[in-house]
Amino acid sequence: MLECTEEVINPSEDDLELIAELAEAIRAYLKTQWVLRRSLPGAWQHWRLDDLDETSPLPAILSTSLCRESSLLGLEAFNEAGLEGWRTYAGAFLFDPDDDIPSDVWDTELTGAAERDKDRVAHTWLVNSELGIRLDLMVDQFGLIEGPLVEPVHYEGRYIGNGHSPNIDWMDDPAIECAVKQWAYDPKFDALVERLKEIIMRPAAPVPG
Repeated sequence: MLECTEEVINPSEDDLELIAELAEAIRAYLKTQWVLRRSLPGAWQHWRLDDLDETSPLPAILSTSLCRESSLLGLEAFNEAGLEGWRTYAGAFLFDPDDDIPSDVWDTELTGAAERDKDRVAHTWLVNSELGIRLDLMVDQFGLIEGPLVEPVHYEGRYIGNGHSPNIDWMDDPAIECAVKQWAYDPKFDALVERLKEIIMRPAAPVPG
């Protein structure tokens, strides 16, 4: 579904490949933070049996339910590297009846009751309307592809956008803001930003012929 623009922009293959490489670098960094989710406040207590229990299992796919924080961290990394035009989008990810969706996606309250009658789940991703590109850093949590996913915004498929996410209530959640700050203050975040700059500034390969 086309998001917040009536103009159909077909991103170039070069842009898609560049964003895919940048996304891999960001995901590699995020993986080092996802494993620390027990240290995050509020929103992630449902992965623990109670506030003092450190033995409650993490989700099988570590990116599960971290799309908001991870998208905001990706946005922060892009901004620090000088990449403009990116925004977070909130909406839903659609499922097909035959999809084998991990139970963690449904059972966020650890009740053991997976609500498999649903055909979608709330989700957040990044969009660059000028480039016409959608970037989903956490699509792997749905068990369909490993991710990250980089594709043209105008592709009809599994994404239903509600718009630029500062208009969404969860942006006021202090736990989300705290998590993003915690991840961005890690010294390795500065190394990530420098890596993104290196990728951006790397000379283009010569065209054969």
